[in-house]
Amino acid sequence: MTLSYRLVASRDTDGCINRFEVSDVEGRLVILHGWRAEAVADPVQAILTRASKSLSLALDRPLQLDEHLGVQVLLILRAVKPLAGYQRVRKLATGVARMSEEEATYWHAHAAHKGGLPALRRLFTP
Repeated sequence: MTLSYRLVASRDTDGCINRFEVSDVEGRLVILHGWRAEAVADPVQAILTRASKSLSLALDRPLQLDEHLGVQVLLILRAVKPLAGYQRVRKLATGVARMSEEEATYWHAHAAHKGGLPALRRLFTP
């Protein structure tokens, strides 16, 4: 298992997650903040819990993720970033969180090409 992604979850003064940062070993960074970060917190936690009981957003430290987990979390952040509407963001994030490793890898590869992320959004939020 190669640890190639770093996930940082930041909280507001009330303790609610209000920012996610995911970076890879090459230094590329994706940031999601505000209400969208709050909307994807539960699906992101579901991904982490499914992988390991010791991974949790409750920890106040950066999490090192293997390639599969990093790809899946990164895919959520990139896909929901331009969306409007809490329910649309939540529905898309939940759909990606339920993907198998193979599905997430497939969509991550598609997201690198024009039309990939819009196709993923249409899949879960018609």
